[in-house]
Amino acid sequence: MLLAAVLAVAPTTFPPPVDVPRGSSAPPNQRGIGMMVGAGVLGVGWIGMTAVPTASDPSTARRADREGPLLCIESCYAGPRFHGIGAPILVGSMALLGSGMHRLGRYHGVRDANARVTGWSRRKSRVVLGTGVALLGGGAVTLVVSQLLGHVAPLPSELARLSVREAGWWTAGTLGLAGAALTGYAHGRIRAERGRVEVAPSVGRDSAGVSLRGTF
Repeated sequence: MLLAAVLAVAPTTFPPPVDVPRGSSAPPNQRGIGMMVGAGVLGVGWIGMTAVPTASDPSTARRADREGPLLCIESCYAGPRFHGIGAPILVGSMALLGSGMHRLGRYHGVRDANARVTGWSRRKSRVVLGTGVALLGGGAVTLVVSQLLGHVAPLPSELARLSVREAGWWTAGTLGLAGAALTGYAHGRIRAERGRVEVAPSVGRDSAGVSLRGTF
């Protein structure tokens, strides 16, 4: 909501308008660096959990292609166990990354507003926000589709099905982390534009005063 209020006085004579500095907000104290470091630590853990089945399961798939379906079925593979542990780690990394980037975006937004930097517009924030949301959605869809195809699609071999499943995990994780970062940063930028109040002189034909303008 845009609030505009003009307090005016109408004297018989008045001096030339004086330049009144606009109001500013202090940048937030925290930039989210700690959260982003935590996200990096969890991200490394997720990479490790995902790399184990990617490296070890192809030999099991080749054995199944040579000997036919294995009696152990899914328990032969390391993927279900390691991905089951890695998925919550990935979600935690995305949450910390998004929160840290939100704080960084808010810090940059307030800082640029105080310095009158105009290179980053609200439209750009919305474009980046939309891109981040699209990446998050794309990652989720990729994971679901890849797991379904890797189990039920008529692919030529068990190794091909395994490759589809593993590629889905890597792609979904990458898209999810990128989407969380973009979404958090853009939302922080948008939040920085709210709650700001600007004060400027207002001069009319027969009045002078102060203009108060803000976005909430």
